[in-house]
Amino acid sequence: MTSNVPSTPTTQEEWRFCGKCQVMFYNGYDNTGTCAAGGSHEGAGYNFVLPHYP
Repeated sequence: MTSNVPSTPTTQEEWRFCGKCQVMFYNGYDNTGTCAAGGSHEGAGYNFVLPHYP
């Protein structure tokens, strides 16, 4: 897992930590999911790039 680097064919960007509940979530859709702290997740900090093997 790295942060703020370009994605490649074997990685997926747009993974963020929620500033409210501190859980990592995928921020690549309009709907960021339900946050345990209420409402939707809110991206905070770095944009992480994770390995992805299609």
